Amino acid sequence: MNSPAYLIIGTMKGGTTILHDFICDHPQVVAAKQKEIHYFSLNYDKGESWYKEHFADLEEGQITGEASPTYFDMDAGGVIPKMIARDLPTAKLILVVRDPVERAISHYNHYCMVNKLDYLKEMGPERFFNMSYSEALKCTTPEQTHLFHVLSFSCYSGRYKHFKSIFGDNLLVVTNSELRSQPHEAMNKVQSHIGLELYESVFFEQVKYSAGTTTDQVSAETLRKLQLYLYPDYEVFCRNAAIECVTQ
Repeated sequence: MNSPAYLIIGTMKGGTTILHDFICDHPQVVAAKQKEIHYFSLNYDKGESWYKEHFADLEEGQITGEASPTYFDMDAGGVIPKMIARDLPTAKLILVVRDPVERAISHYNHYCMVNKLDYLKEMGPERFFNMSYSEALKCTTPEQTHLFHVLSFSCYSGRYKHFKSIFGDNLLVVTNSELRSQPHEAMNKVQSHIGLELYESVFFEQVKYSAGTTTDQVSAETLRKLQLYLYPDYEVFCRNAAIECVTQ
């Protein structure tokens, strides 16, 4: 049975799907049977054999991997990176991050459009993001719980520190803005990181990014509230990850 050579660990609504598709376009890569397996976060009790059944037999020179945003988003106290390091000690990890405010609004849209949570859709983004952030920490109502997840998934610095301390240079950070504006340069970096021969594809430019998320969905006051809450953590993350901190 084959083991994944790389894991895209997150973050939700950060660009994991497009990065997964870009990587799988490489002739040396064999895609897993499904993009998101969530083994180390949601399905670890199913065992190693169950996990490896998701990966096809490989020929010489080929690699495989998967993309499960929950590995990053659901980590608490560094448990998930320790599990990955124990079971896949040579795996290369890739974290895709996005402007945290834009990511949070996209997460809200996901709840409404994909999860079809009509009560959140009826609230609208303005009311949703103007609930008390401190009260959301209590998670005493479904609305508060969803807001807590939306905000916490946009705070990267703590979880990044856990992964970085364990994986070091085996962890690569890529930004959503890189994949949008400089896809070839970003993919050269990714391919080099996971040990692939550099491969240029017109697919990198042809792919259309998901639409429907804009910071214009909320008022200037609410946008500022989100920025004040999320950007300090993002600035710390960017410094620690040595990446450019591009914000709205």
